[in-house]
Amino acid sequence: MYYPKSQIQTNLYSNAELTVLNTGQSYTGDYWSTSNGKFFAGKTPDSPRSNIELVKTSNKAVPFPQAEPPTEVETSYIDANVNSLQYARLNNIDVSKYPSVPKFILGHPTKNDYKSGEFTRFFCKKINESLFIEISQNDFIKLKDKDKSLLYKLYTPFTLNWVISGVPEEIARENKNTVEYKENIENLYGLGAYLKHNYTQFMN
Repeated sequence: MYYPKSQIQTNLYSNAELTVLNTGQSYTGDYWSTSNGKFFAGKTPDSPRSNIELVKTSNKAVPFPQAEPPTEVETSYIDANVNSLQYARLNNIDVSKYPSVPKFILGHPTKNDYKSGEFTRFFCKKINESLFIEISQNDFIKLKDKDKSLLYKLYTPFTLNWVISGVPEEIARENKNTVEYKENIENLYGLGAYLKHNYTQFMN
């Protein structure tokens, strides 16, 4: 949709006060707005992500509506939800007591994390397959504490100490070694593939 320049404001920045409309995820990054109160990702309407609509966090929509195709990450989350419920039913687990699966949340380092050189990322793995989800610290704690608001019986929670400051080659080597340790020692094979082997992600 075309908006005259007089009706848009560009080069704005969200510090998680906006939410992606079709996923319910908090949004941190550049955005632009229109005079009728709409928000879109990217610095300007010409940005590649300008078709991603955002809303104020308090007005976020229900995740994964059918209005547009989900992204790769969203598809994994939907599959995880559906497969988990199927697994629960097959194993006579009362899903009414465990209403949801952990929600995908991409970790974000803080300024203090960059000063320390690393931060903690939170994940869980489905117990019966190599399906990983990066989650919030809150969901991690719930899984560890066997909180009945989540299907905790179906997931193994774990953390990664992720290096983000230093020489790129050293950052990549340390993070790769951490992931390979998790795969080989803690039986978390497939974690590297889930992370797309991007061992310098969040590098300062």
